[in-house]
Amino acid sequence: MKNTQDFSKFGQREREIACQLLSTYGTDNDKTLFLDGPVAVEFNPYSGFVFLVDADYNVGIMEGDKLVNYFSCPHCGHEETQTNFRDQAEGECCHEYADDLDL
Repeated sequence: MKNTQDFSKFGQREREIACQLLSTYGTDNDKTLFLDGPVAVEFNPYSGFVFLVDADYNVGIMEGDKLVNYFSCPHCGHEETQTNFRDQAEGECCHEYADDLDL
């Protein structure tokens, strides 16, 4: 099963996270400018992640009570929030990507 935007496929936990995402996105627009254009809620049933995604595949995920950008290294696929990306990265490609993004 791939990611879904179909709320009938979300469990109770996932619907609660979706509500928190939408509530935060609706009131914290200055900090969510990384999401542009059409924005949707998606659920990845393999990882359990619920997140916002825009037309350019920018991803917003909850980190505590804040909506933050979630990055994926285009070279090795390492994924992490902006806060932890550089610290959790193991490959040099991730550090170069973080430098390019000024993380």
